[in-house]
Amino acid sequence: MRARNLLIGIALAALVALMEHAGAFRRAELALYDFELRARNALVTSHSKPDGRIVIVAIDQKSAAALGRPPWRRAVYADALRLLRGADVVALDVQFSEPAEGDDVLADAVAAHGGVVLPFYEDEEGRVVAPVIALQRAAAGIGSIQFRRDADGRVRGVPLIFRVGDNYFFTFGLEVVRLIEGLELDEERTGLERLCFKPLCIPENEDGNMLISFAGGPGAFPVFSIADVLNGAVPPAVFEGKIVLVGTTDPAEQDYWDTPFSAALDEDIELDALEVITGGVAGTPGVEIHAGVANTILKRDFVRRFPGALYVPRRIRLGKVRFGGRMYTAALFAFGAAAAAAYVLLPPAWSALACAHHAARPPSGAFAHMTRIS
Repeated sequence: MRARNLLIGIALAALVALMEHAGAFRRAELALYDFELRARNALVTSHSKPDGRIVIVAIDQKSAAALGRPPWRRAVYADALRLLRGADVVALDVQFSEPAEGDDVLADAVAAHGGVVLPFYEDEEGRVVAPVIALQRAAAGIGSIQFRRDADGRVRGVPLIFRVGDNYFFTFGLEVVRLIEGLELDEERTGLERLCFKPLCIPENEDGNMLISFAGGPGAFPVFSIADVLNGAVPPAVFEGKIVLVGTTDPAEQDYWDTPFSAALDEDIELDALEVITGGVAGTPGVEIHAGVANTILKRDFVRRFPGALYVPRRIRLGKVRFGGRMYTAALFAFGAAAAAAYVLLPPAWSALACAHHAARPPSGAFAHMTRIS
């Protein structure tokens, strides 16, 4: 009987491992991850308290009413940069990819500030959309604003490195931290599931993403309307020593994303489901997700997740499982061993992704010229 139960247990473990290999549990795993992340923030307040240096300057409905719908004249952003001169870094999540009148004025303001990060991204046809060369030359850094959605459409993490031609660039939030802390890549310690700097290592999951330790949903960071910055309602002293991210929060601009703490309203999401999943919070603006990336790294508040297993926040939890009236504390270990054997025999998709990610690691010196995309 004992041997029969053992065989049944092994067969069930193998079946579960095969189902996991096929992705049958992926959505359930992601839902559990979201639940635990929200529970963690509710129980441990340090996770929901962001770095006090980070603030958002919003291109919002108020500013659209005052200045008209974007795109705005380059002089508007030049004026904003002059008023944000006390900020340590200003990350402009705004596209300046087409030459326009006033490029020289904005370039002068970017260079004069000395701590401006500009964005780029790759469009659906694989073309890199980057600021005009004059602005790139003036900027202190340039970073990717692209996110990577999980199977259910939510953003939980970001790739840290992006290749453009022969050069490699960091994601937007990491580029902000690189400037703030003067990070220097540590190629010797960088490995399969971590990107290392001196003296910092950032863990990556099986997909090559850094999981974002969200401080919460929309409004987790202080937000000021750019209209109030420009009209003097918010004095420049407010931004002294701050890390300022400038970007749209206007729903009309459609830069809203599903996260563990929010869901973008569309035809696929029922309002009742939205209430259950996120407490009724609609999507998170992209600029706030970039702020979350920077916040995660600045606070070293990294979330670790093990491949092929449910999310485990900074610890491994053991438990007891009852079989036939007896308690076997080793049952979870047996399950894990069987699952591991199945993964060895049938290498899962995450291994291929991780290896591909590792193979794409930049060669020595690849970050030497990070502020220009030709």
